[in-house]
Amino acid sequence: MIHHQNQWIIIDPKGIVGEVAFEAAAFDLLSDDELKNASIIPELILSRTQLLSGALYVEQRRLLYWAFLRAVISAQWFIEDGADPSKMLLITNHLYCLIKFF
Repeated sequence: MIHHQNQWIIIDPKGIVGEVAFEAAAFDLLSDDELKNASIIPELILSRTQLLSGALYVEQRRLLYWAFLRAVISAQWFIEDGADPSKMLLITNHLYCLIKFF
């Protein structure tokens, strides 16, 4: 944060320039309760990514691809940390099934 007798300014020291869909894919698309009902997961993912892609002017297909990639990376981090990756692997599986036909 910088002040210098002016308004406060916040600077992101690790600013990333890239696709908006990459950052948007980091949103948690599903709650833990929703993950318990496998039959609604595809519909929830599609409806939420459709809303998000519309708001950000990004193709829904690209958002789904990035969400899949981020879920895979997240599962890897869980494994590296000795934690249970099953939630992320479940999400990854659903995303994969959706993007296969998208």
